[in-house]
Amino acid sequence: MSQTTTLFDPVKNASGKLIHEITLRGPGYLDYMQIGPPAVLVTFESGACLVQEMPTIINAWIERLADVGPDVLQQLGLADTLALRDALLGMFPLPHKKHTDATEGPAPHNVFNSATAH
Repeated sequence: MSQTTTLFDPVKNASGKLIHEITLRGPGYLDYMQIGPPAVLVTFESGACLVQEMPTIINAWIERLADVGPDVLQQLGLADTLALRDALLGMFPLPHKKHTDATEGPAPHNVFNSATAH
């Protein structure tokens, strides 16, 4: 389940080749066990839930899965960075609260897919 993102602003690799897209390979068991989830669900006393992204973990995932090196990733602008983040988060199910009481309402929907990579 790889994800390819077309860059808004192509960048050059160390060889001078222009990079127009970056592909993230699908994550595997060892990847997940070494890095962990890119986001967690924070539940408040009121019962409200918030998905908290962890930028340092997202960075580790993108560096691990990308078909380019950190030297290329460091050149990306904000729009391309966010597009890669969206592609990565789309590979993971939304963290969710386990319901023990039927009065709690439905589980949160997958907000990671609210924006799609282009």
